[in-house]
Amino acid sequence: MNAMFGEWYRAAEIEPKSANLELRWKGVEALKTRSDPKFAEQLVRLHLALGCDSDEFLADFRKAFFDLDGTFRMAQNDIELQVLSGAVLSAILDRKDQFSDGVALTFVAAAAPELRKKFFLKDILTTAVKHLFNRASIVRSTSSQARTQLVNLEPIIEQVKTAASSNPATLGSPLEAAFKAIGDSLTKLNSNLDSRLDIITRKQDVLAEEANIVWWLFAGASTSSLQPFALEHPVKATFGAARDLSSLTLIIPPPIAASAYLAQCLAGHVSATFSLESLASAGETADELSSNGLFPLTTLLKNVANGKPPKRAANEVARLFKLTAAPATTPTLAFQYYREMLAQRFLGKSQ
Repeated sequence: MNAMFGEWYRAAEIEPKSANLELRWKGVEALKTRSDPKFAEQLVRLHLALGCDSDEFLADFRKAFFDLDGTFRMAQNDIELQVLSGAVLSAILDRKDQFSDGVALTFVAAAAPELRKKFFLKDILTTAVKHLFNRASIVRSTSSQARTQLVNLEPIIEQVKTAASSNPATLGSPLEAAFKAIGDSLTKLNSNLDSRLDIITRKQDVLAEEANIVWWLFAGASTSSLQPFALEHPVKATFGAARDLSSLTLIIPPPIAASAYLAQCLAGHVSATFSLESLASAGETADELSSNGLFPLTTLLKNVANGKPPKRAANEVARLFKLTAAPATTPTLAFQYYREMLAQRFLGKSQ
């Protein structure tokens, strides 16, 4: 059990009982093994109170805990569900695999920590941010794979020869051992080759990602219009830079220096700040993303593009995502939109 599990309950003003915590954590352990992006999306929605849009998910989520404890409430326990969904998210991050990388990215993109004024169970957000930082280096590591040690077949072959020449009736046992040894060797060899191929592919992706980003930074211009970012309108440059870098990012989690890359490209607009309402002119950039109410900037831009007045759309997004009213800088907005685009890729909602 996570040592902070009880404290998460207390932060939600629920005094936990030891026996109940044990049962709840068993439910967390059962749910953390799932690897469905849609499940992850609903977890994030539930924890951030963004409106869970799947009654089936809610029913299954509650049932996972009710099956372990018949006293678990199946209605009117929204705050406890926020705690439990956060616990499941934290447990998934402990897996430290590709799925957990996508979950961490989705969680942080939806949480928008640089734009948010308050957060529920902040240490879970901190865990997700640290996960992305640590895993960004690990997934780009390209250490060599050791050669596999295959079974020495010579003694087994000699046994087959001896049986064949002296007593053919006993040939079955050494032949069976020989075929088994050959099968085991082929299995180990295939596994080793698969690992080596994965490493080669990863090396190629890492080199391609780094090289393309370096050339992009050197050019300092939009990949679509070839217009230098410094000469573009600050809003257009902000979202254009985020879109460019997301297309150049081949590996999730994104590079540790992603925010610095965006700041470099937007150096010509470093003093520019924007309110949410003033971003309405970037509405056309949302065409490639889904309006799913999960990410703040995507939701804002999509709603404006669909005809909602900018001020109304900005107020709704600020209220839903608990965003600060203070103007945001171009690098901050670009980094947030960049995360949203990559998270949408993980969720399978952006081509």
